[in-house]
Amino acid sequence: MGNIAQNKMMACQFDYEYMGRSIPALAQTYGYPESLIEDQVNKGNWSRKLDELIIPDSNDLEEFADKLREVTKAKLNVVALMGQLENQAMVNQLEKVCLQKALELASDLNSNDVKAPGMLKTIVSTLNSLQDRNPVNLADNIKDLGADTGKLIVQINNTV
Repeated sequence: MGNIAQNKMMACQFDYEYMGRSIPALAQTYGYPESLIEDQVNKGNWSRKLDELIIPDSNDLEEFADKLREVTKAKLNVVALMGQLENQAMVNQLEKVCLQKALELASDLNSNDVKAPGMLKTIVSTLNSLQDRNPVNLADNIKDLGADTGKLIVQINNTV
């Protein structure tokens, strides 16, 4: 299997395991025959990671809404992590420039300037924002989704 096909199959596996997509939906999205995907599911021991978060069959609207919110948040965290990992090299470059500029601004601050505290607060806030969007922090948010989540993160990281 070539590199592109291998990455495509890994995306298919991700959609199966973490997004809970059906085999017919995967076949339509990725252009593989259903039988090939079924073989990969069996041979690769693919397993659903978010099954415990399936929406309950409930007549209680509040319970249904809470569970739906939980499922949506879990899936979006996984998707956000994938996006962050995919773009991490570019983000690192941008962070480096931002940090260099923040250092320049911080060194030019004059303690007698009445605007200095506000500027310093903005610099610190920017630094905190850069640290908050770190993929490791997002990974911590999803590690409870399944025992193999760490394995997935390593696989994604190795691919990217």
